[in-house]
Amino acid sequence: MSTEQEREIEDANALKCLRCETSEAVEMRPSYTAYHWNGEGQNPNADVPLCPECFEEHREYWNEMWSYARGGY
Repeated sequence: MSTEQEREIEDANALKCLRCETSEAVEMRPSYTAYHWNGEGQNPNADVPLCPECFEEHREYWNEMWSYARGGY
């Protein structure tokens, strides 16, 4: 297998950011959601792949949503 083929396989297997689709520094991050899930099908609260910049935006968004939900307008 050539180096180029190995790189293509690595790229195909690399995590891509759910928001911006980069593969740089992407990690599985907490979703911050709490949707009801009965254990069947796909977990709507599963961790999501995000780069550091998008994770910060994601975290801020969900912290604000949880603040509203808890009455902290």
